[in-house]
Amino acid sequence: MTYDKKRHQFTYRITYLDHIDNKKKRKTFYGQSEKICKNKADEFLKIKARNLSKEKEEITVADILEDFYTLKHNLNRITDSTYLRKKYTLDIYRKSNIAKIPIVKMNVNDIKMFLSSQKNKSNSDIDKIYSSLNAAFELAISENIIDKNPLNDKTVLKPKSNKPDKKVRGFTQEEQQKFLETLKDYKPIANKNYYKPQFLISLMTGMRMGEINALTLNDIDLDKKEIHIYKTITKDTNGKAKLGTATKTIAGQRIIPIPESLIPILKNVIDNYVPNENNLLFVNKSNGGVISTGQVNCAFKRLCEKANLEVDGQHMLRHSYATRCIEAGISAPVLKTYLGHTDISTTINTYVDIFNKFQKEELKKYEEYMKDNFDMSSI
Repeated sequence: MTYDKKRHQFTYRITYLDHIDNKKKRKTFYGQSEKICKNKADEFLKIKARNLSKEKEEITVADILEDFYTLKHNLNRITDSTYLRKKYTLDIYRKSNIAKIPIVKMNVNDIKMFLSSQKNKSNSDIDKIYSSLNAAFELAISENIIDKNPLNDKTVLKPKSNKPDKKVRGFTQEEQQKFLETLKDYKPIANKNYYKPQFLISLMTGMRMGEINALTLNDIDLDKKEIHIYKTITKDTNGKAKLGTATKTIAGQRIIPIPESLIPILKNVIDNYVPNENNLLFVNKSNGGVISTGQVNCAFKRLCEKANLEVDGQHMLRHSYATRCIEAGISAPVLKTYLGHTDISTTINTYVDIFNKFQKEELKKYEEYMKDNFDMSSI
């Protein structure tokens, strides 16, 4: 076990016998601690052992996906938080009608029954489940377990959710004013509101809460009036909050302008900075560790309950920022950059109702202009 100073990670190299070609091979694992490296190596060797002990006729969808996800995680192809979400997907298969049916014995009716049982989930979740099922069958083909993908059968259709798609909603202008008025005097813990700065930063920049709680002193440039966003709070494989090494996506790594009204708030945060291991501006008051998004979300809901505001969660602050930007006439390409979206279609599709409403309001300006400057009655 060695420590790679360039990567800022531990490295752990093993030698193993690959039974496919009966040759000895080396493999290196990386992690933030020696324990993480060792666990990755152990998981890798378990997969190799399982592949030897389990006959092709016994392999299930959950088996093949678990091996694939674990391998991707060990190779640093997916993050801890993504790996955790994949494990939740595996639980869906393990609790379903196809849990113990080997892939080679699975028929179209088994698959139809499984897909039909997922209709109580959201369309987004159904898409992910269907995609993972397709990946399992494609992997099975590549490993010569089956000859063709049963999802290609024209009678096997992806179901639609019984639930209506949840629409993104930000505060109305009146609700936002009510929220700010309540926030001003809200002090639920020891006469303090520890999350007030985070609420305001999200509302005034559109930053994700994980990005805000990962900010360091060096990320705030008050002279240039910029916030540098390079990482986020994420989860480890056990679901515990941790400081990530990057943002949710590559596009999430961005530099955004600081509104004038936010500068005094950030100055106050910096003035009250408490030195800590990661130089974070915001830390858990009880243990000095990172603040999870779940903690902030609970505080946000309590605040909104006091303000008599109906909300889904703190992500509403980000949506409110986007709504105000659209109302102010900021274009979709610029908003995409502010929000850290990978593709402009994400920005437009997420806020399509707000864009449409704004366009109708803008059309009224055109109609008023035409009425004031042209006599259309003679046409």
